[in-house]
Amino acid sequence: MINRFPVYLSVQNEDSVLLFVVAWTITEIIRYSFYTFSLLNHLPYLIKWARYTLFIVLYPMGVSGELLTIYAALPFVRQAGLYSISLPNKYNFSFDYYTFLILVMISYIPNALSPSAPQCLLFSAYATSLLRTVILCLILVVAVGVEERKE
Repeated sequence: MINRFPVYLSVQNEDSVLLFVVAWTITEIIRYSFYTFSLLNHLPYLIKWARYTLFIVLYPMGVSGELLTIYAALPFVRQAGLYSISLPNKYNFSFDYYTFLILVMISYIPNALSPSAPQCLLFSAYATSLLRTVILCLILVVAVGVEERKE
């Protein structure tokens, strides 16, 4: 098995990771504070204001961080063949993670140009996340099958 740890290490040091982690963290703190105070029937104006206003800054910040991180990872993904499955294999299935990442990056564009961008981008985030989860599960199943076949 090939050690791919340096690939992750290289991308983790990118500034774009800090960008989306900070955006996600602030968003979650605001979201769960809003939910908690709403359940207590005592919602401070500042929390309500932050919940419905700060997304204007935080959403583009998070999306930019995600896209820049994916872009920074592309050379490493291609070089290591990370999460890619080539033929021939027992399932007669191939998958190129590098191409998949490029398609994910392109999928952000039409949503950003939409008249209802925030709702459409939110759907894109959920759809992209779901798609990534399904693909990664499929890759895991195939990878385990390929590893078992080698043994």
